Amino acid sequence: MFVYLIQRAASFGGDRKKYIFRLGELVGAWSKIVDGAAAKTPDVIQAFQRRVAARKMPDVRYKTVNLTTQGWHKRQRTYYFAQTSTGATMVVHIGPYGWDLYVSWKLFIRPAWDWLKILLFFGSSFGAGFFFGFEQNFWTGRYSFSVERWMLMSMILLIFAAIIFALIVSFSQRNPFVKSLDLPDVDEIIAMALAIHHSLVQSLEIIGVDVTPPSPEDLWQGHTSKA
Repeated sequence: MFVYLIQRAASFGGDRKKYIFRLGELVGAWSKIVDGAAAKTPDVIQAFQRRVAARKMPDVRYKTVNLTTQGWHKRQRTYYFAQTSTGATMVVHIGPYGWDLYVSWKLFIRPAWDWLKILLFFGSSFGAGFFFGFEQNFWTGRYSFSVERWMLMSMILLIFAAIIFALIVSFSQRNPFVKSLDLPDVDEIIAMALAIHHSLVQSLEIIGVDVTPPSPEDLWQGHTSKA
């Protein structure tokens, strides 16, 4: 099930209404609320960061982002991002919710652009425009090359290429300009998700919270539990 969701999101074939803040399609989620444990938030955060750092996950970049809620009563929340070059983003939140402690993670998949294909696609405009740069003299029949004519035709072709590119990206069920995920890529994403999840569960154990491992269906379709 999880592999299918990743592959669907990686091909832009999923439901784009599920896209959140350009992070991609939400393919997995887990959350837990711990009664009366808001004061333990710093301890859980420190334990989580230590455990994630100790795992030394390959090809994973980390950053911390502070986001502010909308509305009159604005509140700032801190999120921990773990991202891979394959387009996977794991978002973790550990914070107080009233007197309780709320922890969660969400996994998003947004395909990475294949910049080589994009460069070749738009570069072909200049290649095709090069042939339009040649002009035959009406009287002598000889051909001459005009740089100005080449650049002008290339820019016209480039505009048409941009329109075609936008149409393909917007309406194609399978975007040819993004990198396809192979089986090792999917395994790397799943391994990162499980490593983050285990780190979060182990961090809760330091405050005496025993987390029953959820089933795969709970993890990949959204799961909420209460301690």
